Amino acid sequence: MLSGVNKWIAAVLFLILSMPVYAASRYTVFTEVVPDGKKPISKVTVVTLAGDKGRIDIVERNGRKEQGGLFLMTLDGGKTAVLGHKQKAVCSQWETQEYFREMGRLLHKAKHWANLEITDVSVEKVMEKTGPELLGYATTHVRLVTTAGIKASVLVKKHQFTLEITDDIWLAPQLEIHPIERQWINAQTNTGFKQLDQMMDAWNMQLPATILKWEAVIRKKDLLKEKASTKTEKIEVTSIENLDPSKIPDETFLMPKCQKVSRKEMEKTAKDMLQDIIK
Repeated sequence: MLSGVNKWIAAVLFLILSMPVYAASRYTVFTEVVPDGKKPISKVTVVTLAGDKGRIDIVERNGRKEQGGLFLMTLDGGKTAVLGHKQKAVCSQWETQEYFREMGRLLHKAKHWANLEITDVSVEKVMEKTGPELLGYATTHVRLVTTAGIKASVLVKKHQFTLEITDDIWLAPQLEIHPIERQWINAQTNTGFKQLDQMMDAWNMQLPATILKWEAVIRKKDLLKEKASTKTEKIEVTSIENLDPSKIPDETFLMPKCQKVSRKEMEKTAKDMLQDIIK
């Protein structure tokens, strides 16, 4: 069940949990991915926060309302989390730090499985200037460029390409980062997978404040096939609403019964992450 959702978790958590700490709040986030030469894929996500409780629900996909899809929930400030699907009545629960450490261990195994080499990793801030006002908040516009060289071979198929990611990010310096996000940032930069941890550390150091908008252009150049592809991604907070904690429905933070994530699921997720890179 976890396969295919890791990018959604990372992107949404990084952006929308870095929000002002109110007694309770709800906000809406629009996400769009445009693969090279393909139709855009979009999501609308609603986030509810109350103290150390947080819940993320996908409410719309590609313009169509979700009757009950994926959700991510924490009841202890991000130390543990539950990822589930309301319609299928299934979910998985994990301890956040251990989840990312286990992902690091499995990525090491998958690295050998794919004979993966990652070289020349660099994260550089190339621009910082005053941005426009967003949702009533002054912003700073930062541009980061991340580059890397990647080689891999799966069975008899070889891959060699360069990757360049240009991130335009609009920060709201006056907004306090939410404690749940701090938990996830710490976990994501301590997986034990050295190159990933170093890249995430370098990336996070350039982003000291809350993010309201994030646009990325991902360019991949295949050195063996001599062709290139481009994908764009956009995530933007479109509304912020303060809530009365006493009026949040009890079922919002009702903990479902879950099983721990199995090693088999974790291994498949790790391999899927690598396949996302090398395919």
